[in-house]
Amino acid sequence: MDDNILRDSRQSPSDHFGHHGRIIPSFSVAKIAETVGIDWHATSKNIDLRDGAKATGRWCVPLDPRDRGKVSAFVHEDGRGVRIVFHTFAHGGASATWTSDGAERETLAGTADRLQRELDARERQDKAGSIAAAIRQFHARPELTTDSPAAAYLHRKGVAGIIGRIDVRAASEDGRHWLEMAVRDAETGAVVGIQRISNDDKKFAFGSQTAGAFATIRATDNDGMTLTAEGLATAASAALATGAAVHVAGCAGNLHATARAAKRRDPDATHIILADNDRWKPESGNPGLRHAFEAAARIGGVRVAYPVFADDAQGQPTDFNDLHRLAGPDAVTARIAAAEKPPARPFDLALLLLSLAGKREAEKYAGRAIHRLVETATVPLETDAETAAERIAAAYPLLPEADRPRKARELAARIEKQVRRRTAEMLRPVHGASRPDIIEIPTAARDMGALLERVRQVHGDRFILLVRAPMGSGKTENVLVPFIAQARAEGRHPLAVCHRRSLTAQLAARAGIKEYRDMAPGEADTVSALAVCLNSIINPLFAGIVDRTRAVAVDEASQTLRALATGTVDRRAAVAERLEQVLRDAGQVVLLDAGIDQITLDYAAKVAAGRPVILATVKPEPLDVTLHVATREGGRNEVVGRIHAELAAGGKVIVATDSAAEAERVAASIASRHPDAATLLITSEDTGEPAVRAFLERPDEEAPKYRAIVYSPAISSGVSITAPGFAAFGMFFGIIPPMEVLQQVRRYRPAKDVFISIEPETGERETRPAELARAALDASRVQYENSKLVQHLLPIDRLRVKVQADENAQRNRYALALLAFAEAEGLRVCSMDATEARGHGGAARKEAAAQVKAERVARVLAAPDIDDTEAERVRRAAGRTRAESASLHRHDLRDGLGIAEPTAIDAGDVEFYDDGRGARMVKSYLEVALLDDAEAAAIDDAQADRPVTMRRNVQTRRMVFAALAEALGIDLTTGAGEWDAKAAQAAIDALHPHRRAMLAIGLTLPEREVRYPVRWVNDALGRLGLDVRDSQPRAGTHDPLSIKKTDPMCASRPRPARMYSITQESLARVKKYAEQRYNMKRTAPPELAGELAALAGLDVGAMLAGDFDETRWPQIWAALTTLAERSPNRAAELGARIDAAFCDRQRKGAP
Repeated sequence: MDDNILRDSRQSPSDHFGHHGRIIPSFSVAKIAETVGIDWHATSKNIDLRDGAKATGRWCVPLDPRDRGKVSAFVHEDGRGVRIVFHTFAHGGASATWTSDGAERETLAGTADRLQRELDARERQDKAGSIAAAIRQFHARPELTTDSPAAAYLHRKGVAGIIGRIDVRAASEDGRHWLEMAVRDAETGAVVGIQRISNDDKKFAFGSQTAGAFATIRATDNDGMTLTAEGLATAASAALATGAAVHVAGCAGNLHATARAAKRRDPDATHIILADNDRWKPESGNPGLRHAFEAAARIGGVRVAYPVFADDAQGQPTDFNDLHRLAGPDAVTARIAAAEKPPARPFDLALLLLSLAGKREAEKYAGRAIHRLVETATVPLETDAETAAERIAAAYPLLPEADRPRKARELAARIEKQVRRRTAEMLRPVHGASRPDIIEIPTAARDMGALLERVRQVHGDRFILLVRAPMGSGKTENVLVPFIAQARAEGRHPLAVCHRRSLTAQLAARAGIKEYRDMAPGEADTVSALAVCLNSIINPLFAGIVDRTRAVAVDEASQTLRALATGTVDRRAAVAERLEQVLRDAGQVVLLDAGIDQITLDYAAKVAAGRPVILATVKPEPLDVTLHVATREGGRNEVVGRIHAELAAGGKVIVATDSAAEAERVAASIASRHPDAATLLITSEDTGEPAVRAFLERPDEEAPKYRAIVYSPAISSGVSITAPGFAAFGMFFGIIPPMEVLQQVRRYRPAKDVFISIEPETGERETRPAELARAALDASRVQYENSKLVQHLLPIDRLRVKVQADENAQRNRYALALLAFAEAEGLRVCSMDATEARGHGGAARKEAAAQVKAERVARVLAAPDIDDTEAERVRRAAGRTRAESASLHRHDLRDGLGIAEPTAIDAGDVEFYDDGRGARMVKSYLEVALLDDAEAAAIDDAQADRPVTMRRNVQTRRMVFAALAEALGIDLTTGAGEWDAKAAQAAIDALHPHRRAMLAIGLTLPEREVRYPVRWVNDALGRLGLDVRDSQPRAGTHDPLSIKKTDPMCASRPRPARMYSITQESLARVKKYAEQRYNMKRTAPPELAGELAALAGLDVGAMLAGDFDETRWPQIWAALTTLAERSPNRAAELGARIDAAFCDRQRKGAP
């Protein structure tokens, strides 16, 4: 290698901005560059060694000045080394290439890195020394006075009145005079920069920090308003006109950091950014307004004010200082009072920013507008591509009117292309990418009958076959039933697994095999085939056939895995282990689902055990079905209004929803407004009613009996309704993933037009499985930091984080995911037009909500009490009546709220319980505020053998809320203390180190700044059942933008902050329930205690006190196992409490 290094990086001041890539052996490169007329020594100063770097135009220097602009140099890097390609267009054109080998490149890179580190260190040292000297000099200078020559700039701008309100000094040298202004760091308040301003120049001292640093003009009139401006003159004019405090950002690019810091320092103030109106250079756009609106939108809760001038204004004025000098301080005050909020909708904001962009940046901002359209599925769920394109074209700066139609057509095509690309990306995790370990077989619905034979001919009798086919394509009849029949004939003892009891029963009937609930003890050893629910594959009663099976079919396989991961599955880890073992041991496996996704493909590959994995995909035929979607606010009112309009016109309706409560409200609304319309309601609380049972068994026979059918996800997966004459509707709230939304609305097959609203919860959820796994591990380490227990992920943990991450990704982009899945299923999608029905729908929903709430409370209060045995029977039944549901609700309410006496239940208890939400809050408050450290540790110790993603993490929860309470200055047991918005932000800052572990207890703290800290804190306290009130509203009732000048001395009287505190009513309520629950859980249920004593001669009271011989553990667990057959939840809870008591005794050192 040529040892002649090009140059020493210390040779010139410009080297402070150099790259390590400039260090290249010069002799050999220069010779090659010379062959095409390039001066390598001069060019190398402008080029980087990294891949993709280039030097063109004035950066690539020719040997002949006449060839400037005709030569170029490009750097390419690969595993073999670095290539520099030189090219000239002069004299007919020529190219030449210099190449290094890998070893040479490594040596060069090492030298470059060393020199770059030295250069960076020198640069930091130079800057630090220079700014330190400038700050010392600043403090040594005299304060600026109105008669100082250094104040000439302020006098010329007409704002010398701010002298005394801002930290400025007078400076002079060699007859020149200027003022110096200190800028301070937003966080520390320390002086970190000096800006020098004279009549003809503005510049920062070398080494000054500008980002996140600003100067402040102090307020004389504390009016609840804080302003942020670009330059000193603008800030000074606003300060003189309003008396408010004004922060000086120094440049448009620092407006965001300055305004954000100002809002954090004084969250209760009204914050306004003062923008320059740079309207006079259309080619460059209006950067002042663009930066201001962009900053305000990013921060949230910030407005933008800007001056307005006549089109013929002299001198092309731009800022508030110009307005001040032209029209006086009242004009400045008026424009600040007219401050605007940035557009709330992302697309509208993008259009505004586009209109403020210059010609050079128009395409970039148009791209952002299209991105907003696509990411939110605004096209096509709210508007069509042509309409959106016309709006973008209308916002284009400097686009002639005659060119707008052409531009709109180009944009429409671009929008449609990006929608297709983005929906394809959304489907990739669902459909999975091509992979070498999976054999893909495209097939048609008409060929599915021959699919099994085709697979057997090629792959023999050992395979895993995945069938991805849309609803209604016949995968059950053509694949699943024949597979079971043939396996049964071959003596493979086929096992059909489903994730729902109702689906299991239907499959057993269609395949003509035994259903698990119909089996007698001992029959598993003789039965030839079995349909079993996922939960029951670990039941010893069915071990005979589960162990013998060599052919397994899983219907709705993707949903089965999701149910295993996050559904209501008892002993989840054991079920997961057993399912994996069964699938590994079976020679033949068939997995069917309309939505075979990446998670299912990964799982199939994992259990393949050397068998080929075949994916047969049936491409859906385009359906003559249009999905009319409302994503706008009030969409559900539009749907309800249309439902009532259809019924009023004599029609029939069928309504799908993902919320049982909403289903009840819709049905009640129909019954109230259309009493003659026979209505069928199907929720989990009604599936045992005779009418519902009959409908689920014979939907097409029963449907004509009703004018309205309303159903929640409780309807069986296998139910398809083909009876004609119903108008189809749906309302969805993000409770189920978008793919399941489509399955819900497609239950009614004849529908050609389906009108639905979607209103998913907002917020960014974690979408990285690895991050969710680390969260669970981090939370466990809080419990077991000093333990010898090894923390690791089990297979069920890995499945759970994959499923959770995937569902989070779908919910983050709910509308876009719905669009992608709908189009993949062959449905057309468009926006739903707003009609006058919306107003009627809103009134109907409001009436129904109050009615349903009152009826629910009355049912629970009137329901008879049931014991644990009966509650477990009802819970596990294939269906239950509304009366049984009310009794189960009452039982769970008493258990969750710790109400021992049945007669003590009142309406307030029922309302607070809220279908279990209240009980979860009580449990969390109990763990955080009432347990002591030993009790909390004992609970975690008792869960040590659980998978890490399924632990309660009590100590983590206590740690997080203790840190939150300490930062807020409150006591969670007494409710004492109050906080303001600044304390809320400080609390969030204090919690950031625990951000990952907080995911494991259901608290999400964004990586970026929380826009509304008080709201986040209030939501977190709400997890404990604590309500928050505004305890000290801001003084005065005037509009904060109505600016008044008062006594300047008011600046010394601090403006009262808005304070927040826990309401004593909510604290007393949740504390009462928590104490009741605590006392109830410390005693064993009498019937279980009696049976334990009978079974094993055990004193339960003594065991809960930790007073027993640990050699009795086998007897204890044998007795609990026997009880679990009748009451598994309560038996498991009692076992955990005994275990916790024993761990507590060991922790305290008892023998």
